[in-house]
Amino acid sequence: MTAKTKILFIDDESELLELLGEYFADHGFEAVLANGGGEGLKQFRANSDVALVVCDVSMPKLKGLEVIKKIRMLSEKVPFVFFTGFGSRDTMLEASKYGAYDFVRKPDIAGLLQVVEQAIAVSRGEKVNGTHEDPLSEYQRLLAQR
Repeated sequence: MTAKTKILFIDDESELLELLGEYFADHGFEAVLANGGGEGLKQFRANSDVALVVCDVSMPKLKGLEVIKKIRMLSEKVPFVFFTGFGSRDTMLEASKYGAYDFVRKPDIAGLLQVVEQAIAVSRGEKVNGTHEDPLSEYQRLLAQR
């Protein structure tokens, strides 16, 4: 039996975390849920086989940008996707310094699934056709301009 691909979800909204966990489990993934940035870092350290991190930007205490900075100190390779309602240009530019793969606007869970699958495929060296067409995927256009 093959192991399921493990995704770490970090958000301060527990209902959303549960929904994401169920949705991604239904699509063949193993979901690790972390309520807040501090818990997310603990879970990342405890789960060395995490294939991808999905994180909110705006959380109390440890914000998403701080989380990606700290995770990059532990792993430069794990893909990181922001799932947020707050995706300003400045936030996107800052996140790009730490190798964020993309931003997906809440509550587009189907779009998040598409981006997650693409990010995992790219991290494994697989060719990916198409891109996610979320309005916040202006992040990808922003990166292309740099």
